[in-house]
Amino acid sequence: MKELVGVAGLIPDNYKQHLLLFDRIASFGVERELSAYRRVEELQPLVADIEWLTERRIWFDASSGAAHLDEQARAQFDQSMEAAVALIRRSLRPDSQTSDDLKARAEDALARAFAIPLRTVAKMNAVPVTFDWDPIPDEPSTRAVVLQIVIKRMPLPNEGCSLEDIIDFRERAKSEGLFQSLRVWINKLASAQKPAVEVSDELEDLISRYERAMRLAKKVKNTGLVRTLVATTAEIAAQLVTFQWSKLATSVCEVSSKEIEFMRDEMNAPGREVAYIVRARERFGN
Repeated sequence: MKELVGVAGLIPDNYKQHLLLFDRIASFGVERELSAYRRVEELQPLVADIEWLTERRIWFDASSGAAHLDEQARAQFDQSMEAAVALIRRSLRPDSQTSDDLKARAEDALARAFAIPLRTVAKMNAVPVTFDWDPIPDEPSTRAVVLQIVIKRMPLPNEGCSLEDIIDFRERAKSEGLFQSLRVWINKLASAQKPAVEVSDELEDLISRYERAMRLAKKVKNTGLVRTLVATTAEIAAQLVTFQWSKLATSVCEVSSKEIEFMRDEMNAPGREVAYIVRARERFGN
């Protein structure tokens, strides 16, 4: 499955949440932003994180998406992007009277603008990440809108959560097929062009159904394990003394079978399309 690139206007505060859903993140003028942030002591943890991500090419400068344009088109692209960034920088000055709402909308506009050359020129699976513009309830949902609805349901890892933990969690979920299942569901909903309110309702319903199914599966598994262990604990000593290895092996296999049954139940659980979201909430908090 082609890697999914989330495109942000500038470095967002909730970048760790982005990493749970996107393979890579793009923003504009990353190094210039970091240069400014390096002068602010309380922003050093953020600087260290973004440097770590850029070194591993997980985070990259969105301007590289125009690398294949001809010289004239590239100059026009750079000029328009610089103008957009300059506008935001002016709005972020301490003496600015610009509203927070307008600043957020300006950053969202940048994300949408940056995503275009990444899709059309670099042929990346790039989607703008916008958090300020709420979707129109009755309008058909695009993939960007569905992703926006999904990411709002993802947990926001706290400051103590390392980037390595997040990346490792995501990669493990990929190996289990959970990440891909969520992506397929997102694409299906986007193709159906359902209104945002229906997408949101379906997502909440799937999450609820999956959580209920998992609570039941865990209860069944734990009950079965207790019964098996109670039976085997009393037998183990006798079996070891009398060398009844076959019976002991059978008891151990019974415990293992409960784990296998639970894995099968999880794979077939209703709402498994959004199991990745539930797992992320359990791991990093709601």
